[in-house]
Amino acid sequence: MRSLLLPLLLTVAVALPVAADDEALARRLVGEFFGAAMANDESAIRAMVAEGFQAVDRSGALGREDAIERVLSRDIQSAPNLSDFEVTRQEALLVVTYKARVSQVIDGKRTDRAPAQRLTVFMKTDKGWEVISHANFKSP
Repeated sequence: MRSLLLPLLLTVAVALPVAADDEALARRLVGEFFGAAMANDESAIRAMVAEGFQAVDRSGALGREDAIERVLSRDIQSAPNLSDFEVTRQEALLVVTYKARVSQVIDGKRTDRAPAQRLTVFMKTDKGWEVISHANFKSP
């Protein structure tokens, strides 16, 4: 039994730094997406959003094109405040939950709400990391 325990402990100890790398990757990818949204960079947003993308927010479910149009219709006033990252990885999927406080104009009205919980799933493809799914849980 002891002979099995030591290799197992060493494997766990060696794997721990990968989580830090995944969190750094997640923070970079989320930041790049918000950066493209702030710049209203349609080509960058389209390159980041995978075919088959789905999203959900308080208004319901969205497919790829509707979600892209919604992002492009928002006027983000300042860099978002991102916090409380939790990251897991399963092969080619990077699952990221975090809080985001975003000051933006939606339908002509400025919003500046408390941080809202987000869930973004990135998928590693031949083109790099793409967003395959996103959920925005805005506070009422």
